[in-house]
Amino acid sequence: MKEKNTEKKWLTAKELGVMLSISTPLVLKLARDGMPCVNVGANPKFARGWCPRFEADECLEWLKASRKGGAR
Repeated sequence: MKEKNTEKKWLTAKELGVMLSISTPLVLKLARDGMPCVNVGANPKFARGWCPRFEADECLEWLKASRKGGAR
């Protein structure tokens, strides 16, 4: 019997934006506003050296809670 893969899939801001049908800058703004993310190190493409990664389920829960007024 196969074991269920329980590893989380970490997404870039661009990948999460595509999944949510929103822009990458909006994903980054939401992260600055408190959406769960992990900084995996400096990235020269970002002026502040911020390279966040996102876990889709955590972000969706945060968005649902913030829509209800629970987050922030």
